[in-house]
Amino acid sequence: MKNILIINGNPDKNSLCQSLAESYKEGCESRDVDCNLVNLADLHFDPVLH
Repeated sequence: MKNILIINGNPDKNSLCQSLAESYKEGCESRDVDCNLVNLADLHFDPVLH
């Protein structure tokens, strides 16, 4: 079994990148492939190193 990690780095949740990432994940799941999607827009972190 294959494991796939999809990382969407676009901060806009209504972007083409988000749609492509979700479509890719659905395609993987329909073929019984373990797939995880990480949206960087959903992560809460301070990108400025203090």
